[in-house]
Amino acid sequence: MKRRTDPIKTFLPILAVLLLGACGGPGQDIASGLRNNYNDEISARVVAEEKGVKSSPYCSGLSEQYSDSLLTVINLYNNRVATAWGLPMLAGHPDMEGAISVRICKDQQISAYALGNTVVVHEGLLYKIESAVYNSADTQESDRLFLSSLGFIIYHEIAHIELGHSTKRSDPYMEWQADTFSESAIKESGLDPAGAQIVFSIAEEIVPGGSIGHVAPSIRAMTAQMQMAAF
Repeated sequence: MKRRTDPIKTFLPILAVLLLGACGGPGQDIASGLRNNYNDEISARVVAEEKGVKSSPYCSGLSEQYSDSLLTVINLYNNRVATAWGLPMLAGHPDMEGAISVRICKDQQISAYALGNTVVVHEGLLYKIESAVYNSADTQESDRLFLSSLGFIIYHEIAHIELGHSTKRSDPYMEWQADTFSESAIKESGLDPAGAQIVFSIAEEIVPGGSIGHVAPSIRAMTAQMQMAAF
């Protein structure tokens, strides 16, 4: 059986470059203690925000506009990714006992994130993806690219939950791990890897220099291309 490439080991040099400025000095132990306290505060806030999302009428129902795409992405994760990798939690919408909840919130916010055990995707981001992919007469191709873009986003956020990031302050290492997980899941699911580049192009338009805990989208896109080629 072909040995699977370990993306973490393969791209450790790239990661070292991205995180070089984050290395600690003599005050590292003190800083670590402050980070732990900060993470405790974040965890408490996340619990409250997750409850808010689950009780919000804007995030409670399955959007008719995106229901087919969302359920396809979830089923591919459940049947191919989680089964193949032996993951203990499967994705469900809107809730499934012992599983990750996936919520689509009906507003114009352009974002997606993980709260505790819940993946939240705002319709504003889905509108941006639609604008990026539905620009030709080839509807079948556009559908395929939309599906792969949605898959990359949801699998990225599932990674934050599976890797224990969703109650901590985000940093570039966590984002790199989530990108790597999502890229691998995209391949396992059979979705088109081009979706990742579409998501990064949208991020480049909105936050070209990156945001808190995230390096510049152009760097993430370049790293994703290299890793996809190695898988």
